[in-house]
Order: sequence, then C-alpha cells, then structure tokens
Amino acid sequence: MSKLDMLLRQVADEEDVLRSRGDTAERMASRFQRFAPGSSRRVWLWVPVAAAVAAAAAVLFLRPLFATPDLAVKIGSSARAPLVGAWLGAPDTAPLPLDFSDGSRFELKARARARVVGLERSSPRVELASGALFVHVVPGGPGTWHIDAGPFGVKVTGTRFLVSYEPESDRFEVSMEEGQVELTGCVFGKGRKLAVGQRVRASCRENKLEVSYRDLEPGAVGSASATPPAVTPESVEPARPLALEPSKGVRSAASTGKAAPAPWLALARGGKYREAYAAADQDGFESACQRSTAEELLLLADSARHARAPRQAKHALVLLRQRFGGGADAATAAFVLGRLEFDEFGAAGAAAEWFRTYLGERPSGPMAREALGRLIEAYERAGDSLRAADAARRYLRDYPTGPHAALASRLATSP
Repeated sequence: MSKLDMLLRQVADEEDVLRSRGDTAERMASRFQRFAPGSSRRVWLWVPVAAAVAAAAAVLFLRPLFATPDLAVKIGSSARAPLVGAWLGAPDTAPLPLDFSDGSRFELKARARARVVGLERSSPRVELASGALFVHVVPGGPGTWHIDAGPFGVKVTGTRFLVSYEPESDRFEVSMEEGQVELTGCVFGKGRKLAVGQRVRASCRENKLEVSYRDLEPGAVGSASATPPAVTPESVEPARPLALEPSKGVRSAASTGKAAPAPWLALARGGKYREAYAAADQDGFESACQRSTAEELLLLADSARHARAPRQAKHALVLLRQRFGGGADAATAAFVLGRLEFDEFGAAGAAAEWFRTYLGERPSGPMAREALGRLIEAYERAGDSLRAADAARRYLRDYPTGPHAALASRLATSP
C-alpha cells in the first residue's frame, strides 16, 4: 500500500472527527507531514495536496448543511401529497387544488389532467396534459417555475394566470391576470413575454399565434378564493375629471364595412409589435387609429410602445378613451397611460391620475392590485408622502403579501 493510500484510508476512518472540528486543514497537513520525514522541502510539497483533500472533505461535509430543501405539495386541504410524476385528474364538476409550501397554489379546473414533474426549489415544474390550470405563483421566490403543455412552455417567477391546452385540437391559450410570463414553443421563437391583461392563443399545427387584450370579470380566471379583494370607491380618492368625453358620431372599425384587416393588425396579433408599428406608420398612424376598434387601439398602442414611440402610444390610448369611454378597454387604457406617464415621460403626477382613474372605473378589476401598487410609486416619486402613506395602508390591508408590500410597509408609517 502506498503512502498516499495509507493517508486516504486514515482520512476516511476519521471523517466523523474531522466533521465536528474546525481545524480540518491543520490536522490534514500534519498527517501528510508524517509521511515526509527528514526534509522540510518534502513536507512543503505535501501541503498543497493536503489543502486540496481538506477542501474536498469540506465540500462533502458542508453540502448537506447548505442545500436548499425541495418544495412540498399537498392536495387541497387534505394532508395527502401526490407522488411526483403521477398524473392527477380533477373531477368532472369540481376543481382540484394543489398547495405548495412556498405559498403558490395551482388549481386544476374540472376534468383537467396534470402532474408534478419536479419539486426542486430552484426550478419546480408542472406538466399540463389537457384542460385548464389556474396558476398563482407567489413573487419573490428563489427559483423559476416551469409549466409544460404539449409543445409549449411557460416560465413563471411570480404571477397569476390561466393556461389551457387541448392536445386533440392543438389549442394553447394563456390569459394573464397579474404579473408577466415568458412563453416558449414552436410559434414563440426565442420566447415571447406576456403581460397583465393580455391573452395569447397559439397552435403549432396551424402555425397560429394571436395576442390580444381581454377584460376579466372578478373570478373569471382564477377561483373565487383567488380573486383579489375589491378596492372600494371609498378607499380610493376620486380622480378629478380628465376631459375625455366620448366623441359623437364616430363609428367603430366594425361598422365601416372594410373588406380585410389592416396589415399591421395581423402583425400585432402575432406579437410582432415593432413590425406592426412600422406598417401602421407607413400607412398613416393617425388614420390607423381612426379606423380601429377599442381592442385594436390597445394593440396599436402596444405596438408603438415596443417600437419606442411612446407619444404615438399615448395618442392611441387617449383616443380610445375619447371614443369608447366607460368600457373595459377604456379602463385598461387608463392603466397603460399611467405606466406610460411614469416609465416613459417621468410624469409621476399624471401617472397617479391615471392609476386613480383605473381604480375608480374598475375597483375590483384584474389590474386593481397592480394599479394601487403603482399609485404608491407615483405618489412617492411626486413627493406626496401623505397620499403615498394612505395608499400604502390600503395596499397592506387588501394585499398584505403583494409585490408592493415591502414598499407599502416602509411608507405606511410616514408622517
């Protein structure tokens, strides 16, 4: 047996002792010195070897202590945990909830089938075989959730949405309620992000991709228990009039009898926003706005925002509110206008007005939580500490675990 073999055998015999002490490197170096007698030069040659062995031993000993534990999951209120990889099916007339230890909640809608593929905290994964699945992933977690549905994928960091997949018809659909996700698969290229209030429909078989806005009635996406608490009109200071009365005598694009959709519209519905804006601008952006329906104006504004043309986006949104005031799309336009004023123009006061407008028109709408959070940001940026503190207290009351909770906690006690 060589001297090195003898050394490694002794290290193995004493690993329990070494694990409980902090002088591992020194003890290892001293053991190597026993096998290099008579020459200090030979001793120093052994020191790097001893250090390497000590480092390897430290990794083996300490890795279990710092390893991130996997998530746990249970079916609804029961204590039963589903087997990883086993298919689960919701009853014909009721949903099947899955509660995860990080606070996330998935709900299989009636007759839906899915399975938990992995519970690693850094990258948990769920596969949807068929039907609809409501997803609520708590924000701020250490990893990224992955939802697989046939050839499609959804990357999630913290959001609420409904995803459905029908393998027979190859129909994939995602409707966003909160946050943002990234979609992958055949028609999404390198990946495409979907934001709050948007809906996507896709099919690999038909090479089809449509992106649109939708208005969600309370509870339309998630379960009743997952519906955000309402922000009552009394809890939100009424916004002052914005002088955006609907124009009279303006017909929608649907009533003009045009033969075919404009080229920009197909591009926008396919998620090609910059190309859509270029096409609309080439034909006349103002003319495109005048011919568009409310939903088309939202898409046109989105196209302009992605093309870094915020003033044209604002024009489309204000025109939408003038022509279609009082509708769900007009409320969505108010929210997007608030984001434009805050993010693109740096106008915190104007942004606050638009966020308040949205909350006044849709106090329990799908973007109410986000609007109230952005309202806090706008008040803080504008230096209005009193209104910021008031909005922060309302936010903590209605959304104590929301993404703006940390900011709200800091501002709620401001004088």
